[in-house]
Amino acid sequence: MLHKKSLPHAAPRRIACLLGSETVTAGSVERLWEALGAHTPAVERDESLPVAFYLDAAGVVPRYGNEAGWCHAVLAEARTLGIAKARLGLAGCKYAAWVAAQTILTGQAWQVVAESDARFLAQLPVEWLPLTKETLRRLRVLGLHTLGKLAALPGAAVAEQFGPESLAAWRWARGQDERPLIGRRCQMVTASHLLDAPEARGEELLATAVYLAERALCDLPVDRHAWAIRQVGIVALTDDGERLAAETWLGDTPGQETMCAVLARLIAQFHGEGEGIVELTVYLWGLEPAPRRQLSLLEAQETDLRWRQVVEVMGRRYPDGLLRSVLAHPEAPILTERYALQRWQA
Repeated sequence: MLHKKSLPHAAPRRIACLLGSETVTAGSVERLWEALGAHTPAVERDESLPVAFYLDAAGVVPRYGNEAGWCHAVLAEARTLGIAKARLGLAGCKYAAWVAAQTILTGQAWQVVAESDARFLAQLPVEWLPLTKETLRRLRVLGLHTLGKLAALPGAAVAEQFGPESLAAWRWARGQDERPLIGRRCQMVTASHLLDAPEARGEELLATAVYLAERALCDLPVDRHAWAIRQVGIVALTDDGERLAAETWLGDTPGQETMCAVLARLIAQFHGEGEGIVELTVYLWGLEPAPRRQLSLLEAQETDLRWRQVVEVMGRRYPDGLLRSVLAHPEAPILTERYALQRWQA
C-alpha cells in the first residue's frame, strides 16, 4: 500500500519594520544596526529614511515567549542607543509591516498584525500606496477609495485601467509584497579588558587598546585581513562609574601605523578627566569584505617582516616611484582627504 507523504509547509514570513523619527549620527545608526542583529538573523536598512530597518521576525517566539515580548526587546535595544521615539510594526510582508509601524495608536510603541496582511490593509485609504497623483485621482473617481476595494479587482483589469506599473501596488494591497529581506554579514567585532587597577597613563591605555583591536579581529570569519573597517571606537569606564566614549572614521583596511595612530587619537580624548580607567572596550564597526588583499592590520611579527622585506626590495628597485599612504586628517568626511601619499624611505 502506498501512502502519500505531505510536504512540510514553509514557515510563514514574519517581517518587522522599525522606524525612528530622531536625527541621529551615522555612528548611532551603525551601532543600532549591529545591536538589532542580537534579536534577529537578518537586518536590512532602508537608507531612504534616517532610521528605518526591516527585521526577520520568523521563529522568534520560542526565545521571547511571544511576538509582543520580542517587540519589547527590540524597542528596548533602540531606546538604549538613543532612539527614544522608535516605532515597530510586525506583519507578514515588508509593506504591511511598514504600514503597521506608521499606524500605531497614540501611547503605544508597537503593533503586531495577527490577522492576514490583506485583511489588515483592507480598510486603509489608497493614498497609502506608492501611486501617481493621476492614478489616485482615477481610483477615487471609480469609487475605489480603500486598499480592499482595489485588491478585489482582477489583475488584468488593474493593468488595463491604470497601467502595468500599478500591479506592484495592487499586489501590496492584497498583502502580497514578495520583496525579500536582504540582511548583511556581521558588521562589528568588539573586545573588552578589565584592568587590574585604575590606569590614567596614555601609553598603557594605548597598548591595551592595540591588544584589544588585535583580539577583536580574531573573531572575523575566514581571513581577517580581507575585511575593510569603516569606524573605530573606544569606550572606557572610569573608577567612579563614568562612561567615556570616542570614535572616528577609517574607511578601509589600515596598516599597523595607521591603526596605532587612530587609537592614540581616541585615547588622547580621555585625558584631562582626572580619573583612572578600569575597563576598556574597542569596537570595529562597518566591517565589509575588502575589494582586494592589502597590507594587513596588526600583522604577526613574522608576516610583517616578510612584507617589509618585499617593500624594501621594491624601494631599492624603484627609488622614485614607490609611495605609501599615511593618515593625514582622520576626521575628514571624504575618504580621499583623510590620507596623503608620501615617498617610501627604507
